[in-house]
Amino acid sequence: MAIYHDHLQQRSQHSFNHVIFVVTSNQIIVIGRSTILNLAIDSQMPNNRTRQYGENDSTTTLKVHPLKDDGTKGVLTFGAMQMICALGRGGIQTKKVEGDGVTPSGEYLLKRVFYRADRGRKPLTKLPISAICPTDGWCDSPNHAMYNRPVRLPFAYSHEKMWREDNLYDIGVILSHNFEPVQRGAGSAVFFHLAKPGFLPTAGCVAIERHPMLHLLASITPETRMRIDVEAIDCPRRLRKAAHLTAI
Repeated sequence: MAIYHDHLQQRSQHSFNHVIFVVTSNQIIVIGRSTILNLAIDSQMPNNRTRQYGENDSTTTLKVHPLKDDGTKGVLTFGAMQMICALGRGGIQTKKVEGDGVTPSGEYLLKRVFYRADRGRKPLTKLPISAICPTDGWCDSPNHAMYNRPVRLPFAYSHEKMWREDNLYDIGVILSHNFEPVQRGAGSAVFFHLAKPGFLPTAGCVAIERHPMLHLLASITPETRMRIDVEAIDCPRRLRKAAHLTAI
């Protein structure tokens, strides 16, 4: 079950802020100050929902800020949606070096979605999308010509396996960090992918839970950017509580 907040303003006789969305395998429960709405969704296709998240939002930017009390976690905002995300073990920094665990600040294109077809249905999205397989890898050897590029395994040089035992790469998005042109040693495989339980730190990527990821992918377009900012913010209390985070 995924829990996150949508700061929704309704233009009707009833209005409320700080709406909590509780997403289970077969329904979305929207809890507000004065109303509770139960929106049924297809349990086999989570993106087949009644209301497209972000469909009325004018924004085209996924905004990421670190938390003041824990730089390895952050808040991701897209229009009215807001959720906790995991960040690199080195927090968000303006400069990244291969292997430093830093999430690089900047604004990035969402180049392509990848997913594990054996662990779920193809996500609904307007972005380019492809399924990964056991022979997919990603070169992280700075001196190789394929640095920060996908490679086919077996591969003799240093690389990351895309086909993982855990669920982190069951769904992911390739960000344009250090892509065109590629700079040696400036970081590789910076993705937007699924988070570990408890939002444990990543190796430098941005990570969220599965159901929010599916909803975001269905809402964004090829024009959407991810803006990763070094400015730290306080975590909204309700969001912290929903994600079971303890203040430091």
